Amino acid sequence: MIIDFGKGCQSKKLNAIKLYKMVAAFPLGKLLYLGVKQMSKPLARGIQRRALNSPFIRTYICSPPAQLLHWLEVFVKMRLMGASGPTQVKPLSSEKAVEIGAEIIGELIVYTIASSAIIAEYYRSSRKGQAVEDTQDQKISKLNNKLKLLDREMNIVKRKIHQIEDTGLLQQKSKG
Repeated sequence: MIIDFGKGCQSKKLNAIKLYKMVAAFPLGKLLYLGVKQMSKPLARGIQRRALNSPFIRTYICSPPAQLLHWLEVFVKMRLMGASGPTQVKPLSSEKAVEIGAEIIGELIVYTIASSAIIAEYYRSSRKGQAVEDTQDQKISKLNNKLKLLDREMNIVKRKIHQIEDTGLLQQKSKG
């Protein structure tokens, strides 16, 4: 997609192309995120099933986050209703705590995998951008070196022209 802005507007055309590519990349990133999230759900469900069958995971990994979430929920609700908050919150039943804890761990796994994919894509694209910048820096450096060389050659040519003019003037004076 090239937008014609008239004569002499090459930079505007390039900016329009860059904008088009950026807009096209955004839905692709969103689609990638959703795909990773969907693919990681079966993994999370498998871990949840294992958690429900393992006494160690049930007791030490699933229950504490669920109990903490329950305590925070009760505390915040009591504060919002104007009460000073209960001093003692009745804990969740063991089965309910394990179920909620397994759900928390499952969601944590899904978001960790999706976040990792997004971070990896960001670093990959930033390395690609850095490579482009390095290439441009090398081109600029080469052009600067070429410019310096041309400047030196121009000074040499100017000196030779002045020498020729000076010798031509001397010859004209000697003849005249």
